[in-house]
Amino acid sequence: MATKGLQCSIFIQNKLGDPEKAEALLEKGDADLVAVGTSALVNPDWANKVREGDPLKPFI
Repeated sequence: MATKGLQCSIFIQNKLGDPEKAEALLEKGDADLVAVGTSALVNPDWANKVREGDPLKPFI
């Protein structure tokens, strides 16, 4: 676990627009927050699309 022994939040960013990858990091306890970055630029409704199971546009 990334936060073991720390008293701060762990924030991860690096092409985490893939909802499964981001969720796995959160569930595993490797991160407290994740950034979806460029995926949110081409999918401003990213959260809604993920919730509804709609396809995401790729960042090119």
